[in-house]
Amino acid sequence: MADTSNINPELIRKKRPKKIPPADETEQWLLTYGDMVTLMMTFFILLFSMSTLDPVKIRAFADAVSEVMGASPVERDQLDLAAIMEKVTDIVLEQNMQENVTVSSSKRGVNISFKGDVAFKTGSAELSDLAKNLLNKLAPEINAALQNDIPFPIAIEGHTDNVPLREGGLFKSNWELSTARASATVRYLINIGGVVPPEGQGKLSAIGYADTWPKPGYSNDTAEGRAANRRIEIIFLTIG
Repeated sequence: MADTSNINPELIRKKRPKKIPPADETEQWLLTYGDMVTLMMTFFILLFSMSTLDPVKIRAFADAVSEVMGASPVERDQLDLAAIMEKVTDIVLEQNMQENVTVSSSKRGVNISFKGDVAFKTGSAELSDLAKNLLNKLAPEINAALQNDIPFPIAIEGHTDNVPLREGGLFKSNWELSTARASATVRYLINIGGVVPPEGQGKLSAIGYADTWPKPGYSNDTAEGRAANRRIEIIFLTIG
């Protein structure tokens, strides 16, 4: 008969199956919440893709998303600027002005660049009819941006080439000319276009740079470059 006195009872004890701990109820709630947020995002993005871009609606959409997802102000502003860029581009195309007006985006914001030779007569700060027609169309978008919950700063910038003005003219230098052109554009937007700058915020400005800020890629050493550098720019500046 075999000796079983040295056998450890623990070795022959039947092992009980380990119980699987119940899932954490908090984690289950978070998973459900995450699924709900994803579905809501998909729904809103679908509506957004099918609708006409509007700065006010974009701001409301961005604010709703930011509350759920924690989007930064800079990200919300980029949505607004994308809507603004699409609308002003459509206006330029509708007016058949794409040969004289360019719309671009950069770190500064959305830039509408108008050829100076088309917007003004040589050595003059009086707006042409073409320029006035375009400003009439752009004015509502400019005003909407200024009246936003967080207004976009808008800079109207005058630029010239490096050719000195003739003596005896209305302006003594390109500094005076570029500043006068920017100021004339702002005055027209306010007096005729109905643009209302927010009080006490300095959100609408007129600045003259003369020949100190050439258009990227263009030099005042060539006739083509000088023509490109004579311009008026309307810039929807980034907030962040």
